[in-house]
Amino acid sequence: MDLANEVLIGKEFWDMVGGNGTYEEILSIYQEVGKDKGPDMLDQLALGY
Repeated sequence: MDLANEVLIGKEFWDMVGGNGTYEEILSIYQEVGKDKGPDMLDQLALGY
């Protein structure tokens, strides 16, 4: 497999799929969701043990 010419990951992949700026937008959404849902997820994990 020619990793340099045939495989896209991270920013290169998302910007190819959705256009320029897609990767940054996905990161922004991920951070926003994490701020809202993160504490609840941690509580659920802690109570599961």
